[in-house]
Amino acid sequence: MMDIQEIKKIIALFEKSDISELELELNGSKIRLKKDQPFSSGLAHPVSDSSKALNVLSLNETGSEDESGWVKAPLVGTMYASASPTSTPFVTVGQKIMEGDVVCVIEAMKVMSEIKAHRSGIVTKINAENGTMVEYSQKLFYIGNHDVT
Repeated sequence: MMDIQEIKKIIALFEKSDISELELELNGSKIRLKKDQPFSSGLAHPVSDSSKALNVLSLNETGSEDESGWVKAPLVGTMYASASPTSTPFVTVGQKIMEGDVVCVIEAMKVMSEIKAHRSGIVTKINAENGTMVEYSQKLFYIGNHDVT
């Protein structure tokens, strides 16, 4: 079992290190530490609460919502709604988009992946906030099946 002094040492070393997450099991004791580190590449990172203005939004529409309209996260990572903190979001509720348009970027292990619309239509729901972690297969955007020609 770890005593309080050992735990304090581990925490101090962790805070000084470049490690972002640590899980340690020793003599039946388990400790998990995680840092909230700002993203450091110049692309799509939140710098203030105003960049998180993209909240969970929806557009009232008649008709039913089918599963095929959802753009889902293809990986676990941090979702960014724009190419840079000062850029406008890739998409907004009510916006007409075409198949292949970028709807967001997901960063995982310092690699940026553009997430593209799988069909044309109107964005009727946004279920993720800028700069937040998303899970695999999490519903991010709903694209209503509308004629966009």
